[in-house]
Amino acid sequence: MIKQITNVTSEELVAILHIWLQANIDAHHFIPKEYWERNYEFVRSTLPKATLFTYCVGNEIVGFLGLMGSYIAGIFVKKQWRSCGIGRKLINTVKAEKMRLSLSVYDKNERAISFYLSEGFTLKEKKIESETNEIESILFWASNR
Repeated sequence: MIKQITNVTSEELVAILHIWLQANIDAHHFIPKEYWERNYEFVRSTLPKATLFTYCVGNEIVGFLGLMGSYIAGIFVKKQWRSCGIGRKLINTVKAEKMRLSLSVYDKNERAISFYLSEGFTLKEKKIESETNEIESILFWASNR
């Protein structure tokens, strides 16, 4: 079940942050784990400002999408729930509400790039992300309705 959260509780925030950290470490083997750990507190303070869409199984949050305006800050799913269509359901929920979406993704995260391209996103530009020195693709999606 997908639930939109505008006022995240401390319990929800802890669950979401755990998913965020583990998913980033898993997906970005090319970036040291310490980078994500260093950014944990920043993300903890930023997440409540985002519109969060959570995917729950029972009462457990197993995935979420963070949205800042029309920018997708990320889609993160617990390891055991990946490749079950949760990311697709989350992104389709947001597509139903927005006319345009954008996001950035590391080029070395080939699985994510493949997913976003399959969801109709197109490449706008590439740039080097200054903190990690990794190449990022900036992707856009526009509704045809």
